[in-house]
Amino acid sequence: MKINIRLAFLVICTLGFQIMVAQSSKIAGTIEDAETGDPLIGAQVFVKGTFVGTTTDDKGTFSLEASTSDVLVVAYIGYKTQEKTITPGMGPLSVDLEADVLRQDAVVVTGLATTVKRRNAANAVAVVSGDDLVNAPTQTLDQALSGQFAGVNIRRNTGAPGGGVNVNLRGSSTLTGSTQPLYVIDGVIVNNDANQSGVDVVTKSTGAGSERPQGQPTNRIGDINPNDIESIEVLKGASAAAIYGAKASNGVIIINTKRGRGGKTQFNFSSRTGSSALLKKMGHRVFGNYDEAEEQYGADIASLGNDASGNWAGNDFDYEEILYGENGKLIEHTLSAIGGNERTQFYIGGQYMDEGGIIKNTGYKKLSGRINVSHRFSEKAKLSVATNLIRSEADRGVTGNDNTNMTYGFSIGFTPSFIDIRDTDGDGVFPDNPTNPSNPLETAEHFVNNELTHRALGSMTFDYNLFKQANQSLNFLGVGGADFYNQENEVFIPPFLQIEESNDEPGQSVMTTTDNLNTNLSLNLVHKLKMPGMNFNTTAGLQYETYDWNSVFVHATGMIPTQTNV
Repeated sequence: MKINIRLAFLVICTLGFQIMVAQSSKIAGTIEDAETGDPLIGAQVFVKGTFVGTTTDDKGTFSLEASTSDVLVVAYIGYKTQEKTITPGMGPLSVDLEADVLRQDAVVVTGLATTVKRRNAANAVAVVSGDDLVNAPTQTLDQALSGQFAGVNIRRNTGAPGGGVNVNLRGSSTLTGSTQPLYVIDGVIVNNDANQSGVDVVTKSTGAGSERPQGQPTNRIGDINPNDIESIEVLKGASAAAIYGAKASNGVIIINTKRGRGGKTQFNFSSRTGSSALLKKMGHRVFGNYDEAEEQYGADIASLGNDASGNWAGNDFDYEEILYGENGKLIEHTLSAIGGNERTQFYIGGQYMDEGGIIKNTGYKKLSGRINVSHRFSEKAKLSVATNLIRSEADRGVTGNDNTNMTYGFSIGFTPSFIDIRDTDGDGVFPDNPTNPSNPLETAEHFVNNELTHRALGSMTFDYNLFKQANQSLNFLGVGGADFYNQENEVFIPPFLQIEESNDEPGQSVMTTTDNLNTNLSLNLVHKLKMPGMNFNTTAGLQYETYDWNSVFVHATGMIPTQTNV
């Protein structure tokens, strides 16, 4: 009897799963401002209780897979969140979001040593909680910012796994320089460089005056684990530059990480998995006979579409599917512990991520750990220490700008579908592409564009109350920190690739090593005075900063096939 019950339960579960899959469909729609009718760019749309989601494009439109009875959550900073239940036969959604009144009593950070209620802030301050960051299915912190702040323009530099983004808070303030904002984590200014991998050297894609990197690098702020963040605040007013100097002319993003709290230790573990796939292909022309092929490419190329007997073979190779058809699996595990007592509190967090790309030999892996500890020595003195260690590695391929016909997408655009450029024997040897200087399948198989990064961030805050009265207080606040990372990039093109045949010295290797160390020290006296109807916050202090950036770049040609480094 027990066996029969289990079998019946298994059959029921299997049938239920099949029904659920059968009812899954693509849901599309538009998100607009309820008052003005303007499209909302970067609004988040996701299936409630899952990591399935997307963001709206520049027209406010979106598209994603969902099943009947699923609940879609539509959210955008500054607007009230809406939920829509999917029903059978539902057509395109049209969602009008209403403006939401922001919390006026929320306390926000406005400078190196001061906080103030939002309603009393003299400059523009936008705040998002850490919980909002992890709702959307994004892999890095900079990507998670998309759609969270009104008026913030976020563009991806690349579609590669773990790829970086360009964040613009205040519009273009320069024609040729960077528009990236200043990032401050727990009071310490950190580095957000997007160092070139060196692939732009072999693709000859370096653009004069372009602020966007051509080598698909990761912004270093993407190293931070979004699950470790308590809140993020954005300063866009002129007073942001007055606080942090000229380096904050593009705005400031202040990141506050999670802290411990007294009470029983709480453990949190989360695991998620997913996959990425090409949503829409560009498509290709199908040649029905020899005459069509000859008219387009000439007799020499068209003859390659014939079979052994000289008749039209009718081949139609979907190279877009072959090249971009990998199942980009995503696995992420996070674990955290938070607790402490009245005097000492701690937060410990860890993250492991493995993201595969839709192109063969592309992917991104990250391992990070954070420890934040606070200890109160007395009613007057408190010390807080934060440490963060990160290791990440990325395989990016070559998908960006290109002036050598090396990029996959550029090359397949000139490759007719009736020509066979596959590795039919499975030995890694590909035929030459007769219509283009490179075989994109061969390039994807053997091209190397790797990045390995080790990073360490640390900060220490000491707060001492010099005196305190009923209506005023004076505190000494010292904040010190360091940000160090080592980034190693390797780009290798084997000499046997078709793209290298025309070079006098085939085979190229580009090795780049970058070391960066930023240090910060801030010493401040903060005086607070309360009077009837008025509050005064006065800060006096000094800031000491150092920046040490070193990069070694080596480019070699004429490489031995088995030698991948210089």
